[in-house]
Amino acid sequence: FTKDVDLREGESAQIAVALPSLPVAPPTLPPAGETLPPPSETPNRVPGYIVLGIGGTLGVAVVGSVFASVYAPKIGDFLANFPQIPADAVTAAKSSMAAALVVASRAPAEVQALFKTSASDAFMQGMHLGCFVCAGVALAGSIAAFTFLPDLESQEAPHPGEWPELEDA
Repeated sequence: FTKDVDLREGESAQIAVALPSLPVAPPTLPPAGETLPPPSETPNRVPGYIVLGIGGTLGVAVVGSVFASVYAPKIGDFLANFPQIPADAVTAAKSSMAAALVVASRAPAEVQALFKTSASDAFMQGMHLGCFVCAGVALAGSIAAFTFLPDLESQEAPHPGEWPELEDA
């Protein structure tokens, strides 16, 4: 290992990981670079944009924090077994999967596969917990929607022809 590890090599890996997620962006949001329509043109869609923006931001923050709380300690514990690895390389590996792969590529050939496997395992353990958190939030949201949203067929809502004075308005 060298102390002057150039971790910028991992930037291309980060871009490669991010590109496949672009097509799955929510279709209700405008494409990148476009602005939201003025509220006067689409008064009913703007609150949806706001909720999606806030929900997406909070979702990334929460799931990212859960992921990082698992990934960083796991890869850190593994790399602690190798005292010859520079502290700055360990710090970088704990903050980024791409950096962990760069550190693995700088390792002696006989342990490169072990380093890559450990980085992948730590990553997947963090992802699994993040996905469980997402599933829990989705379950809680569906229970809240089922519990608190009104039933369209309830007795409280008028049926067609029931209140003629409302139909004439």
